[in-house]
Amino acid sequence: MNLFPHAEGCERLLQMRTGKSWVAYLLSGIKLMLEAGFIVALLFVRPYAYWFLGGILNRKVDFDDYLIPLCGLLMLYFIACFVHDIAVLRSVVIQTSENGVCFKSGILPWKKQEFFWSYSQLFRASYRHSFFGWLFNYGHITLTDSKGTTSFSTQFFIHNAKTLASEINFHIMQDNSLKS
Repeated sequence: MNLFPHAEGCERLLQMRTGKSWVAYLLSGIKLMLEAGFIVALLFVRPYAYWFLGGILNRKVDFDDYLIPLCGLLMLYFIACFVHDIAVLRSVVIQTSENGVCFKSGILPWKKQEFFWSYSQLFRASYRHSFFGWLFNYGHITLTDSKGTTSFSTQFFIHNAKTLASEINFHIMQDNSLKS
């Protein structure tokens, strides 16, 4: 049973399939390292916090019984968020077929997305990238609807965005030449 009847073109004659670039995964890893660094810094600053709070309150302060388990729970939360981010990144797929472009993403049933655009519905596909995007072969791709320039969908950190945009535009031109 297809839960997305409007996306039936996604299964026919796959021509190109791409997803998120490895750079998106790297950025998630860097975020996790920064969060872990924050926790380690918090644990290293702990003695100075005892001294500062002890001076203000005029008594000895020790909250290790709460701080260390709290840091452990916080680190578990950061790791769970990292695993979730990686799973979501892996779920993103943009594929072209003879019928159109299909975009799928999401891991949780209530967060899943699936869109399908036939080539006749699209006005153009464009991409942009920075120096690093050019160097590492990723970019941001935008699909503009033929209904107007205000109707579009943009995806970031897509691997091989230039080739994907070129292929989509080629199919759009083919579809337009068949109409005329």
